[in-house]
Formats: sequence, C-alpha cells, structure tokens
Amino acid sequence: MKTLADLRVREFLSREFVLALHNQVPELYCNSSVDPGVDRFPGDQVDRCPESAGGGNLRFFLCRPSGELLFQMLGYWKPDRFLDELRRGLSISAAAGGDVERLHRECRARHESSGERDERMLIRAHEEALSDLFKPLRGILDRLEDEVYTKGAIGCE
Repeated sequence: MKTLADLRVREFLSREFVLALHNQVPELYCNSSVDPGVDRFPGDQVDRCPESAGGGNLRFFLCRPSGELLFQMLGYWKPDRFLDELRRGLSISAAAGGDVERLHRECRARHESSGERDERMLIRAHEEALSDLFKPLRGILDRLEDEVYTKGAIGCE
C-alpha cells in the first residue's frame, strides 16, 4: 500500500508503535506469483484510489501491549489523512478508561456532521472500535475471519 511506503508514515509508525502484520485471509489476498517487496498495484491505480476505499477489508488496529483494542481505521487513506487519523487514534488510545469511549463518540459525532462520503468509513471505524473496545485483538480477528467465510467472500464450489 502506497500509504505505508510513505517515509513520514513509516517513521511515525516505527517511532510510536510496535508493528505486526496479519493477513486475514491469505488464500484470498495473496498472489504467490508476485515477487516479495514488489508493489503489485501500479502507482497510477493507487493514485486514483478514493480515500476510504477497501472498507472493512483494510483494517489498522491500535492496541494495548496486552492486545486489547483501543482504536481502528478502516479503508485506504492517503498518507496525510492516514497520519492525521492515526495521531487522533494515538491520543484516544493514550486516554484513561472511560475517556477512550467518550473520545470515540466525539470523533464519531464530528465525522457524522461532515456529510462527506469518505467520513462514513471513519464513522464505521469508531462504531466498531466502540463495540470491540478493550477486547483482545485475537478474538476480533477470528470473528472477522469467520465473517469473511460465512458471508461468502470466498466462493464455495
């Protein structure tokens, strides 16, 4: 993803977080014919990609060291917007207990008042974060994987 290749994004992530990668459904999204380290999407295709595209297929989680969810982002975002939202997520995740929930609700209300199409994905991200707040990420990932299979994202023959 072009956003994660952006130097500002990489520096911020490496300075502020412990990073981990999880491919939710490898058999659906992996392409073994592509050499590792080579971006398989042409730059002009990524440049035309609208922000918030990808929906729930693209997810970024901020968790406590114990693995409990504090914040998440859904969809594709260009580097500047990604960093803005990630900084907001960092401030939410740094808050104490009940303030985390309050800050999510305030952000969700701000996105709701915007009316912009891409804001709907940010609203959804806050709603999902609120419903999964402080739950272990492993269980959330297991549930998402089950949803992929039960909703027919992978066809049965």
